[in-house]
Amino acid sequence: MSRNICGVVDRDMLYRKSSSYIKRALESKDAGDLGMAWLFASIALELLGKAVLADRHPFWVVEPRDRGSIFVEVGKKTMMKVKTIAARTVYKKLEEIVPGFDREIMSFCNDVATRRNAELHSGESPFENMCADDWDKRYWDACDKILEYVGSSRERWLDGNKISYSPPYYIEKNAILIVAVILKVDNAKTAFKNKKGAIQKQFPSNDSADLSLVRGMFRGKYDQIWDCTCPACESGAFATGNQIEDPATEKPQYSERSYDELFKRNFIAEEFVCLTCDLQFFIGEEVYIALKDGSYYEKYETREVV
Repeated sequence: MSRNICGVVDRDMLYRKSSSYIKRALESKDAGDLGMAWLFASIALELLGKAVLADRHPFWVVEPRDRGSIFVEVGKKTMMKVKTIAARTVYKKLEEIVPGFDREIMSFCNDVATRRNAELHSGESPFENMCADDWDKRYWDACDKILEYVGSSRERWLDGNKISYSPPYYIEKNAILIVAVILKVDNAKTAFKNKKGAIQKQFPSNDSADLSLVRGMFRGKYDQIWDCTCPACESGAFATGNQIEDPATEKPQYSERSYDELFKRNFIAEEFVCLTCDLQFFIGEEVYIALKDGSYYEKYETREVV
């Protein structure tokens, strides 16, 4: 049984629906209707991505500013219509958490989504005259990376089988903790709005003096400190945490520029501070809830191949 609480963000329903669309895509391709095949395939890809995000937590799929998001966050059933994030946001989140789902794959997926929107909302036929072989390879590469992340495969996807397991570092939340964090953020937001003039000044997160100050505010010593956006006052803030796995190596497959290797380091947040509104969290689970995520990653390249 799915642990999600709203059909719009239900992991299993999203996964099954994506499976249905990819089968329709393949049927259309066999029938020679490539335009319709790519339209269905583009929908299947977005739904698959949302299923993976929903497997981490339903609020990963919900548009944060939507009124129904609060019910999703605390795990309550709701009859309110819930708005989900756009395809570009889906692929951006996948690029952050799925090993091998790099910026080139994300760019390709965004291109697919753009063409899908043009197909649905204009008189264009953007899927015509494409290089089918190249697009097929890129499409299935993207799908394979996503499916592998949740212990699935193309075969299981086409059969409509469920996601095998939750991704690493998923943290189950209880409603009491979620509500407590939301109230703390809302109180900080209200207090900040009530400030006047210079007192309400927002500090830039990249100021070296701020970084020096914030180091002393964290209670522990961690591998990395990074910039983030405060959920209360929307100023630049800081999170800190430890690396959660060994550096992952990526090799670009489609880039015009060729590099030896791309390295990716992943971190999970343990503490958070905002110098502007004084919002602070010193428990990793609270940071995860407040920021809608607690992860951060860095990429760096080795020398360019001549």
